Parts: sequence; C-alpha cells; structure tokens
Amino acid sequence: KVTVSVLYCHSTVRRTMDDFIKSVTDAHYEVMDALQFNLTETWNRPGVMHAVKEFAGAIAWEEPFFHWLFGFHFVLVCLVFNFCLHRDVYACGALFGLLAASVFAAEQINAFGRANYEWLFPIHKTNYFDASGTFVSAIFSAPVLAMAFVLQLRMLGSVAKMLVVVKRHQAREQAVRAGQSAITAEGDSGKAAGGGGAGAKGKKKQKK
Repeated sequence: KVTVSVLYCHSTVRRTMDDFIKSVTDAHYEVMDALQFNLTETWNRPGVMHAVKEFAGAIAWEEPFFHWLFGFHFVLVCLVFNFCLHRDVYACGALFGLLAASVFAAEQINAFGRANYEWLFPIHKTNYFDASGTFVSAIFSAPVLAMAFVLQLRMLGSVAKMLVVVKRHQAREQAVRAGQSAITAEGDSGKAAGGGGAGAKGKKKQKK
C-alpha cells in the first residue's frame, strides 16, 4: 500500500510538472513566433532599412560620448551575464529594478543632453537629443531594455526551478503521510484482530 501511494503521488506530480512545462514551452514558442513575425514585418516594410542607414549615417560616431556609451553597454552586458550565471534571483531582481528605473529616467537624461550637447559632443557640437526622445531611446533605452529582458528570463527560470522543488517536497510529504496512514491502519486492524482472538479465547475458557 505504501509503495502504491508513493507511485501514485509521484505519477501525479510528474503529470502536473509535465503539463506545466508544456504550457510554458508552448507560451514561449507563441511569443517567439509572434516576435519573429512582427520583426520580419517591420524589417520588410519599405523605408525601414533606409531610415536605419540614414540614422547611422547622420551620427558622428567619432565623438567621445559614443565611445563612453559603447563602453557602458559593454560593461552592462558583462554585468548582466555575470548576474545571470553566478548570482541569485534576488540580485538579478535588484539589477532589473535599477535598469527599469534608468529607463524611466530617460526623459530626464534626454533633457540633460539637450541642455549640455556642446559639452557632450565637443567635436561637431551637434545636438542629437531631439525633443521626442527618439535618439536617447535608440542608443540608451533599447539596449538597457534588452538586458532587462535577459534578467527577466533568468528570474522566470529560477521561479520555475523553485516550483519544481516545492512540488517535489509536497510529493514527498504526501508519500510520507500516506505511508504513515497505511501503517497506522494496518496496526489498528492488527489490534482489532488480536482483540477479537483474545475475546474468543476468553469465552472458550468461561464455557469450560
């Protein structure tokens, strides 16, 4: 009975985890298919490549600001992957919150850039920070959001692992409880049988 209970709990948890993993996998594929379709449609639209080339060609990449910016993004990429590989979910969550706050501060960063463009771009003294915030979104917010998305995937993976651990722990507890219940039931039945046998012997002695 104990073995049957353990096997039943194990099979139930395994079916639950298989269903959970299948649903997460299906959702992931749906999101990736939709993202790939949207990116393909956007990229194939007339004028997209031309707009990207114009944007890249209109910027003087030799400005020291862009060198510092690329260095910042390189350090950020290394930091994010270090957190994903060697840090716990709480550290990743803290870094994710910091990146989200920096994206929310993009408007203030854009205003600062518009006010100090001559100091930021000393070679050509060109004000790239437009009022709509397109420039700061392209060179700052988009890469930071990409790194925040990587951290979010890492945290989701950690949550999935925690769910697996919790389900296994619950299955073990259920198996132990089922085994204890079975042993208790067998002991009670044995006591009842022993009590019945003793009563019958007592009656036989009284008759004699």
